[in-house]
Amino acid sequence: MVIDAAGRTSPVATRLGVRSTTYDDLVAIARYFGPGTAPEDPRLTVASFPHGWWYAAGLPGDRLVIVALTDADLMRELELRERESWLHHLPPVLVARLGERRPNGSPIIRSAASRRLDRVSGVVDGAGWLAVGDAASTFDPLSSQGLCRALRGGIFAAYAAADFLSGNGRNDPDQRSRLSLERYSHVIQEEFRGFLGTRSEVYDTERRWPENRFWQRRAVTPSTTRIPEWPGKSATEMQSDTFQRSP
Repeated sequence: MVIDAAGRTSPVATRLGVRSTTYDDLVAIARYFGPGTAPEDPRLTVASFPHGWWYAAGLPGDRLVIVALTDADLMRELELRERESWLHHLPPVLVARLGERRPNGSPIIRSAASRRLDRVSGVVDGAGWLAVGDAASTFDPLSSQGLCRALRGGIFAAYAAADFLSGNGRNDPDQRSRLSLERYSHVIQEEFRGFLGTRSEVYDTERRWPENRFWQRRAVTPSTTRIPEWPGKSATEMQSDTFQRSP
């Protein structure tokens, strides 16, 4: 059993020829700031702007991180790599929080796209592998599900691997591999389906800039919440008997 837990690059799945589906081209442009004169504020602040959204969070040592999130083409058009342009688009609520702080170093730019592997395990070919965490799928940071999803996914992957290796009391090794990986695949599929629905609902609450491309791209349509069904049982059936821990 091989578990791909190597993050967004999904090296095991990629080497096995598994493709992925990407639902947007979101990128994060982060800048870190040193201590300021105002009292330390550890709270998380989230604010939207015409081309995406921002968040700011306090860090130990009275430091601050502020992140702009927009689509890659909009980042280039708005020149958000450049300090002055980045500051120009900063929402007023974050300008007030920034105060007189000075940035530490250059911006850090990372993909924040929502994506999923088209297969997260060997359920089709019967091979002993599965992908977990960001290797299986990535969620929009606005979901704030990173830590919870990592812990939950690790538990589900451990159960699936244990069932695969032990047979869970079954004598047929082919049935053992198929059922354990099929259950896992359905759970991950349903988790991502739920995320897509929630993402559309949350983005739909922002109505101030309907003509802007960032918000148009996230308008609720059937294609924004639909993903193909996996073969086998329904997700409801799978979750009703997922995962029997082996002794």
